[in-house]
Amino acid sequence: MEPTYVMAKLGIDNHMTWFANIEYAAKMRGCWEAIQEAVAMDVEVALTTPGGLPPKAVLTATLTSAQATAEQRVAAGLQLRALDWKKMDAMALGLMHQNVSDMYYPAFRMHQTAHALWQHLQLTYRSQGLARTADIRKKMTNLRMMPTEAIPVYISRGSALLNELLNLGHTANEVDLVAAVLAGLSRAYSGIVGTLTMLRITSLAEVTEHLMAAEVTHKRDDANEMEEARALAAVGAARLAPPLGPGPAPYGGDNAQHAPMSDRYNPMPVRPAGPRRPVASDAFRVCYGCNQMGHIRLFCPNNQGPPGGYFRPTATAAAQTGMVRMPHAAHAAAPAAPPTGNRPSRGPGGSGLAMTATCASATATGAQRPVDTADWVIDSGASHHMVGSETNLTDCAEIDPMTIKTAMGEEVVVTRGGTATMDLHTTDGLQVVTLHDVLVVPGLSLSLFSIRAMMVRGYDALFSGGGVAIQSGASVVFRGCPRGNVFVLPLAKSQLNCNEGLAGAAVSAPVWHQRLSHAGADAVWRTRTAVDGMEMTPNASRSDMAGLCEPCVLAKQTRIPFPSSETVTTAPLQLIHTDICGPMPVASTGGAVYFVSVIDDSSDLADAVTIQRKSDAGPAVRRVVGHWEVMTGAKLQAWRSDRGGEYTSSAMASWTANNGSRHQTTAPYTPQQNGKAERFNRSILEKVLAVLAAAKLDKKWWAEAVATVVYTMNRTVRAGRTATPFELWCG
Repeated sequence: MEPTYVMAKLGIDNHMTWFANIEYAAKMRGCWEAIQEAVAMDVEVALTTPGGLPPKAVLTATLTSAQATAEQRVAAGLQLRALDWKKMDAMALGLMHQNVSDMYYPAFRMHQTAHALWQHLQLTYRSQGLARTADIRKKMTNLRMMPTEAIPVYISRGSALLNELLNLGHTANEVDLVAAVLAGLSRAYSGIVGTLTMLRITSLAEVTEHLMAAEVTHKRDDANEMEEARALAAVGAARLAPPLGPGPAPYGGDNAQHAPMSDRYNPMPVRPAGPRRPVASDAFRVCYGCNQMGHIRLFCPNNQGPPGGYFRPTATAAAQTGMVRMPHAAHAAAPAAPPTGNRPSRGPGGSGLAMTATCASATATGAQRPVDTADWVIDSGASHHMVGSETNLTDCAEIDPMTIKTAMGEEVVVTRGGTATMDLHTTDGLQVVTLHDVLVVPGLSLSLFSIRAMMVRGYDALFSGGGVAIQSGASVVFRGCPRGNVFVLPLAKSQLNCNEGLAGAAVSAPVWHQRLSHAGADAVWRTRTAVDGMEMTPNASRSDMAGLCEPCVLAKQTRIPFPSSETVTTAPLQLIHTDICGPMPVASTGGAVYFVSVIDDSSDLADAVTIQRKSDAGPAVRRVVGHWEVMTGAKLQAWRSDRGGEYTSSAMASWTANNGSRHQTTAPYTPQQNGKAERFNRSILEKVLAVLAAAKLDKKWWAEAVATVVYTMNRTVRAGRTATPFELWCG
């Protein structure tokens, strides 16, 4: 059974990996030779045999037959090679066809061989080198380690960017990668980064070794802290445990469903049970009792409050530490009150804040609409994501009780949480976003999106210019929509249930770029200010369109300039070039609508023959070559043309074989490889038009003008020559 290979399909961001995957897969299938190398000349001649190739069984019988002549065996062996190559080429084309997206399918029709298609794809991505280089360098500069990413994975991402730069032919070295890797590490590695910088270690292997050792140390320290926290929690639980004695099991029978669950709905660090101990970070805190730095009020020498409590800061302390209270500021609540009824107490489940809990009636001013009950308000003071009802949540479950203090001073006990899923308008278009650890707060009139809970998961919030942007590293994920005096999540229109033209229906600038048939940034912004109904997400900027648009890159790609021919000839008829020009807009007086040109490579001597049909080109070339062979006494060695049917016919193949010469053809749809004949025809047409215009003759005399122009060109010294083509031809 043929093995299957699973790989990502070809795209802008993975083409380097795709080329490597295809190479390995083709080598395993045994068809890499058809991709890497062009078809041999003798094999190509065998493939163009009139009537096609015989079956493999017939060719094998010819090779083993005693009656077969030596020539027949050689021909059979060549045809067998052609069959094998054809099979390899088909296998290679199939492998590439399975691993590209639909947009590349037209290239398969343009290029008939795997080698030609491979060259086309490589030229396609090399031709966008400048834009791609800028994008890669930007990604390397903004390289950041993700919160849960391992060191080997993080360094591998950076190495992939460096390799892509090198493959594009640009200057980059390992020192640049090491600098980018160290700059993008999290704060937990600041110590090892300082050490490596001081020691001037620039080897990627050494840096990787030290960082992996530091990663192991961090994991071990985290594990030790967790064990210590569990031990302290166990001590606190034992202190609160009920007295021993007969009685029903606390979580048996009807109460089994109320057994404690893990506190996975509390993204904020929770202090384990037990007495609070001084920690090193207390040295940078200000005491709310004496307003002095270096300790907290719990351990203040002048402390007169109840032991073990947490207190609100005085106005003086708040001013000294730069704290500003919001109009409805709330503060950490006391531990949760024990639940009522026959449900057993599970101990404190933590506390939280809901700064904007009762703003549903707030209305906007000007053109902005009021906050809707379906909105998610972006709240920098909320400790958790919160909703008032579990209607739109999934995976709802009971959690350890915790107390939430709202902006109005109310304390609400929360016992349930779940997951919220919504559609947001992001910088990449409409995306599905999932919020975990969402608390269900009974009576909450608005849904709150917690900045604190979001930052714990590795995201950042940037408040600037009167707006808020949620970022992942240096990239903006989405921007908040203004609603009155607050910002809300940019929910999809269907979820906001908003009217036409409101911000709920707004989309990002890249989406409008696609809607306007991939218009440029200037055109998008001009249109936005000139028409009605073109709603963009708030705080949208031109920088949102700075990234690469893959369809635009593919549509605007061009081939790199073709290199000049390296063929060197020293005598007439070593190589000739030929091409057809036409049809002309007006038939000549003799009824011709085409002319075929024949140029000698060594002397630039040329001839042009007018013909009525393209099928007459072959006989015209044979007549010119026969005349030249008689004049010089030399034999034609090779001739070059495109893949037109008039040149690849069986008559021309037979003439080439009988003459002992070689036919060199261009790649499909690549006339640049026959550039000498193409340029010669263009020069003839330009001079013909000039001659007719100067003589004020009708265009039907173009055939006579062609003969005149070719005659004079053969007696005009060309660029880089010291004699005329006719003198070089005659010696």
